[in-house]
Amino acid sequence: KSRVGANITQEDGFQYSDARGTPHKMASSFPHGSRVLIADDFTNSGSTLFGGADIIRRHAQGEVHVSAYVTHFVAKYDTKTVEAFVNKLYSESERSLDDFHCTDSVADVVATLAQRVKKHVANGEPKRAHVMPLAAVIAEWINAQAPLAPRSGGNGVSCGDKSCCAAALTPVTKPKRTLCALSSALTLLAGAALGALVTALAISA
Repeated sequence: KSRVGANITQEDGFQYSDARGTPHKMASSFPHGSRVLIADDFTNSGSTLFGGADIIRRHAQGEVHVSAYVTHFVAKYDTKTVEAFVNKLYSESERSLDDFHCTDSVADVVATLAQRVKKHVANGEPKRAHVMPLAAVIAEWINAQAPLAPRSGGNGVSCGDKSCCAAALTPVTKPKRTLCALSSALTLLAGAALGALVTALAISA
C-alpha cells in the first residue's frame, strides 16, 4: 500500500524474506484452509485491513480464515467511523475479515466497538471483534521494574546553559517514571499480544 497525498493505491501481491533476509515475491497461492493474520500498529477506517484481506482471498486456493490485529483501534475517535467499521465487519456482501482483535488502549472508541458488536451477538451472530484489556498487564509490568533512583542536585554538573543545568538537576519524580514505564510497557505489550495471537492461531490451525 502506498499513499501520495489523498491518493491511496494497493499492489496485489505478497513478499517474504528468506533466512538471509533477501526479499522474494510469493509465486504460489495460499492453500485451502490457511489461517492468515494481518498485523498493524493502529487503524482508523480499517481500509488497510479490509483491503489486505481482499487481496489474500484473491490469492487463495479455496477457503481461508483471515484475522486482523492492531494494538490501537483509533477510528478517528469518531462513533460513525466505529459503526462503519463494524457494519463492514459483519456485512455478508463486503466482509473480507473473519475476525478483528485489538487492545483497549483507546478506551472510549473500544467501548463503542464492544457495544456495537454486542448487538450483533445478541441477534445470534458470531463475535467478530475481540478486545484485550491492558490495565492488569501494564500494572504487573510496572510493579516488576526496579524503581529509578532520583538524581540529586549539584554533584559536579556544569553547563553554560542554565536551562540545561536545571533540567539535569531536576529529580526524576514518580509520575515521570510511570510515564516512561507505560511507554515501554505498551511497546512490549504490542509484541507480546501479537505473539500470543499468532501462537493461538497456529495451535488452532
